[in-house]
Amino acid sequence: MKSVTSITAILFELGLLVVAMPLFIFWLSPEERILGEFNAYLLVQVMWGMIPLLLLGWLMTHPQIKKWGPVQRIHEFIDQSFLRILIDKSHPLTLLALSLAAGIGEEFLFRGVLQVKLGLIAASILFGLAHTITFTYFVFATIMGLYLGWIFELTQSLWLVIMLHAGYDFWALLRLRTQKVSDSQKVSDSQKVSDSLWESV
Repeated sequence: MKSVTSITAILFELGLLVVAMPLFIFWLSPEERILGEFNAYLLVQVMWGMIPLLLLGWLMTHPQIKKWGPVQRIHEFIDQSFLRILIDKSHPLTLLALSLAAGIGEEFLFRGVLQVKLGLIAASILFGLAHTITFTYFVFATIMGLYLGWIFELTQSLWLVIMLHAGYDFWALLRLRTQKVSDSQKVSDSQKVSDSLWESV
């Protein structure tokens, strides 16, 4: 079950690349096909570029902020969907593969094609709509799209936003996984304390 779920998710993300590549090649002019350079300096850009993304992700997964209704509904949706199985049961390398597939497929489509043709605002809203599980998450994803789109326009590097997207997704999946383990451990410890109290009565 878990292997089927992870393979399906990876194939779906790569399917976006299948959609994006013909558009990238045949819809865009040669001048509009922006990839950027792939070199060592790219890693430095990734490290700096990840800081705002990690801060935003940290806020969305902070234990206190998760108690706020709109954010709580996002996490409830995740816990009740196939994503929870994917996050909890998949090997970290599988989560890395999924993150890379999402980074490549989504960035080629939304930044590499749609932003070039439709502009930053329109592409970011479409990116948000594609990730709509709740209204709050639509806003979150749109903000993320605006940031990645701004980086893309600033650096003219599709490789950079691909790596930023993949890096953030991988971090977020691992954080959601470790948080679930931590929450389960707290529940287990609480139950043990409760059982001990009952036994001592």
